[in-house]
Amino acid sequence: MKCPSLFTSKLWVIGGATSGGSVNDVWSSTDAATWTQATASAAWTARQSFSLIVYNSKMIVLGGGFNDVWSSSDGITWAQETASAEWSTRSGQSAVVFGSTAYVMGGSEATTYYNDVWSSTDTITWTQVTASAAWSGRSSHRSIDYSSKIFVVGGYDGTTRLNDVWSSTDGSTWTQVTASAAWSARYHSGLIELNSVLFLIGGETAEGGATGYKNEVYTTTDGATWTQQTDADFAGRYVDGSAVLNSKIYVMGGASGTIYNDVWSVAEVVPTVAHLKLPQLCLLRHQLQLQLLILPSHLLQYQPKLQLMFLLLTLLSHLPQYPLRLL
Repeated sequence: MKCPSLFTSKLWVIGGATSGGSVNDVWSSTDAATWTQATASAAWTARQSFSLIVYNSKMIVLGGGFNDVWSSSDGITWAQETASAEWSTRSGQSAVVFGSTAYVMGGSEATTYYNDVWSSTDTITWTQVTASAAWSGRSSHRSIDYSSKIFVVGGYDGTTRLNDVWSSTDGSTWTQVTASAAWSARYHSGLIELNSVLFLIGGETAEGGATGYKNEVYTTTDGATWTQQTDADFAGRYVDGSAVLNSKIYVMGGASGTIYNDVWSVAEVVPTVAHLKLPQLCLLRHQLQLQLLILPSHLLQYQPKLQLMFLLLTLLSHLPQYPLRLL
């Protein structure tokens, strides 16, 4: 199951796996509670572990055990952009729109794990950006356009789950942001942005059994330093369906030992100092000290208390806001 962040002001659930196998149905909702079936059987073959992006005002389905590309402007009628893209058949690849270009990255076919990157300006014709990116071949990783860069996060390389983070401004040259993020190595996590903060949600680690499926929530503003927030209230799972609508993060479905069709949202937003960096704190303190130097003489005795009060108020005005728990 895949969900684009937002399309026509609706949440979408498209294809994926059920207890009965892969499906190609399409559903949408404006409130995450009531869902409408756009089609019971889209024109593309039922599949899972595919990529889904929104590009040129259309939803685009890519790969998932194939190398075809399909598009739709309404979720009902689907057109085949290409039956055989220049990139090889694969599943578990990631895809992202960066600027005016669509990118496909990595994925796997049988025992081959790719670290190639492909780009397209029409989703029909694809050009290889690099045959071998700096990050290792992987599948079921996540990618996102964030802070004017493409980020590649975690995944599975055929032997080991990963917790490295990489970034690029062109899809060709990659910089390792961290070799080992604060969250344990995992794949099938949710990766989403809200209020200029990245959220990594859930996924599966190497622990095995039920404890291997996580409901942890981590946040970052740079991809290097991650802060663990309160665990989500839903059961640990693959998070293959996550999206943002009306300033809320939604998690839809997923799987552990069970395949879910529940929907959860982040409904509580509180301020935090976790992502206010030391240079910002020092600058604020300096600015406050300068302001307090011009206090009238009869108020100088209150300077320490005023400085503390002003510092707290200024900090609050500079804080990013993001959810701490899922309701």
